[in-house]
Amino acid sequence: MNLIVYTPKIEDLWFREMLLGDPETMSYNSAWGGTIPFPKEKQNDWYDFWIINHDGNDRFYRYLLEGNSNEFVGEIAYHFDKQKGIYLANIIILAKYRGKGYGEKGLSLLLQAAKENGCLEIYDAIAADNPSIKMFLNMGFAIEYSTKDIVMVRKVL
Repeated sequence: MNLIVYTPKIEDLWFREMLLGDPETMSYNSAWGGTIPFPKEKQNDWYDFWIINHDGNDRFYRYLLEGNSNEFVGEIAYHFDKQKGIYLANIIILAKYRGKGYGEKGLSLLLQAAKENGCLEIYDAIAADNPSIKMFLNMGFAIEYSTKDIVMVRKVL
């Protein structure tokens, strides 16, 4: 595995549209509606917000690129939630690449980037039925709290 953190170009957003629109990949999101539309007419504004004007270290977004095959395998991101006063992580691995170590490696790369950008701790709100909770715990996250819907995990960087 040769996983590379890649800053997408605007013409690469086809992958994010496909990733978020793939029912198998987004099955973990079923409690919140499953797939997420990412129409072309919103992509320029999204790109400007997340990639060009990412507000210092308050937002970070990258693709995960498998360097051996030169294929995108997922995305990693974090953002500062002003209402909660915390950084929230995001990682999505394309379904066909799950169970092959990409999630842990991608999460490790995200944590490294967050730490390098000055984040002291990072959280993720994971659907209670999402099996990725185990991966987060294996990567040193601890459960802050849980409800019937979510498990909030936290890691000090």
